[in-house]
Amino acid sequence: MKKMAVSILATATLGMGIGIGAYAQSTIETIQAFINHEIKFTLNGQAWAPKDPDGKELSPLIYDGSSYVPLRAIGEVSGLKVHWNDSTNTIELQGAASVPTGAKPYKDSQNYGNQTGLANK
Repeated sequence: MKKMAVSILATATLGMGIGIGAYAQSTIETIQAFINHEIKFTLNGQAWAPKDPDGKELSPLIYDGSSYVPLRAIGEVSGLKVHWNDSTNTIELQGAASVPTGAKPYKDSQNYGNQTGLANK
């Protein structure tokens, strides 16, 4: 009887794991991108480097012609409060910055894959 209960519990747990895995796969997508360590930042005309909480320098991620920068480091140095809300999967930004009316995303460049220093597959 005890073996049967353990077997049922293990099967139920495995079934839940498969269901959770299927859900996660529908919301997360694998991409190919590049980290470009050659891109530099300036802040008010002075050299500046975004860093993680441990002090490690961070570099922009290049995907499909656009640069993606470390939001927390950039936001906080710009006066924004950056918070991750785990219960709603939301990045919350608070501060004086606002999105201009009619602002649209754009591509920084069309040829990142051809630049020196980037790995191509």
